[in-house]
Amino acid sequence: MKTSIRQTERKKYLEFLKALEVESIYLSECSAKFNPKGMNTSAKQIPVNGATRFGDPEITKHGFVVLATTKVRIGTNRDNQALIADLKATFTLEFNLHAPEEHLVAIKAFAKTNIKVIVWPYFREFVSNLTSRAAIPPFNMPIHFEKGGS
Repeated sequence: MKTSIRQTERKKYLEFLKALEVESIYLSECSAKFNPKGMNTSAKQIPVNGATRFGDPEITKHGFVVLATTKVRIGTNRDNQALIADLKATFTLEFNLHAPEEHLVAIKAFAKTNIKVIVWPYFREFVSNLTSRAAIPPFNMPIHFEKGGS
């Protein structure tokens, strides 16, 4: 039975994933501004918008590093309603991988598809934690932001 190119690529990608190890994920930069006076207690739903950007993987001797940044604006809408919170966080994700130069295609595919799944819980916790410590009700981020955002 002949193996298709797709099956071969999938097998290589699975081998790549098995060889991949998360070395560390850490908050490398952040900023936060809060305006509790911007809270409108009569609002049923607080508007939120944001954008997430994932950097290109930087290949290292022992693997690769990817930066992931999200910006979140809570309480603003198209009419420039009062800003409640303006947050930004950058997380650095470091991965160990034997012979990273052999896996360049897989690394790029992984960075485009899987980084967001790995880092998004860190972003959500960051926003929830900060808002719970500010003079505003804790805010739970949506599961996903569309590209573009603010």
